[in-house]
Amino acid sequence: MILVVGAGPTGLTAALEMTRRGREVRILDEAEQPIRSSKAIGINPRSLELLEASGVTEKILAEGRRLDRGVIHTAEGPLATLDFSRLDHRYNRMTALQQARTEALLEETLAERGVMVERGCEALGVVQDAASAQVRVRRTGGGEEEIAAEHVVAADGAHSVLRKVLGLGFPGERYPGDWELADIDVTGWPYPEDQLNLFFLPRSLLLAIGLEIDGRYRIACNSGDPLPQLRRLGIEEERVVWSSKFHIGHHLIERFSEGRVHFAGDAAHLHSPAGGRGLNLGVEDACVLAMKLCQGGLDSYSAERHEIAKGVIRMTDALTRVATLANPAAQAMRNLLLRHVLPLGFAQRRLRRSIAGLAYPNPLTGSE
Repeated sequence: MILVVGAGPTGLTAALEMTRRGREVRILDEAEQPIRSSKAIGINPRSLELLEASGVTEKILAEGRRLDRGVIHTAEGPLATLDFSRLDHRYNRMTALQQARTEALLEETLAERGVMVERGCEALGVVQDAASAQVRVRRTGGGEEEIAAEHVVAADGAHSVLRKVLGLGFPGERYPGDWELADIDVTGWPYPEDQLNLFFLPRSLLLAIGLEIDGRYRIACNSGDPLPQLRRLGIEEERVVWSSKFHIGHHLIERFSEGRVHFAGDAAHLHSPAGGRGLNLGVEDACVLAMKLCQGGLDSYSAERHEIAKGVIRMTDALTRVATLANPAAQAMRNLLLRHVLPLGFAQRRLRRSIAGLAYPNPLTGSE
């Protein structure tokens, strides 16, 4: 039996993929209930490709909002456009779907295969021997259990208990400043619904994306409350549905496997949301790990995923630093370059394939 700790998108994908491949799986989560908030919302073409075999892709496409392009604006108007619809891929789009719904679709599909998430189960520690890994679990209301598993998938998030218990380093750095998110309802949205909007304002960065619910939008800002910035653009919210504050940075686990415990998703890597790779990289980790656990090649998992995550961190770090330039002269130079370089074919291809998760071959098949 393989034990999955954590029932976010990464853990659910790992459990689903291993169940689909015929392995016995248990999946635990500390929370007593599934999440209700939107959190991550961008699903890229690589994730859609990887989730096809499980049947989840079809469900995501049926609910999600298609995003064909991303437009960068300044206070004076549109600056440059990145066209996802020109991707040379069957999923030539980004898809907006709230994380709560993505998790629900994964969990429903897993339940259809006879595996239920065991909730209210907090992982306290793990010990290993030559035959198994034993995870100590405390259940809500009291009582502990030791679960023996052939392998453990540690998908227990950014504050991973299993990573800490095993003493694995998680080096990185935090970017300056605080970010705020808000999901808001708006009537009369002035931009196309299939368009992601990024605003370079004099003293802040503002992101606006339509969610799958008509009239609802995700707003993010790096200079505090995003709503005043939005109002300066002539957009008034009717209702704030959800909001959150957060910090961004990047961290990378020193190795993805420690004996029989294998890390994936936020437990293994954190990075800026620039480029929308967070949830998607976790889904990719999970699919690769499930394949290697079921078909062999597990010894290569750590090195392969470490290299991929390192590349994603480089990309998201560069995008973040370019987008958050504070010096007016540097901002002007950036905007000039974007206006004249981003429309060029090579720049379009490189950036959209990176954001789409297609900058390297499919890690399951090796195909481009």
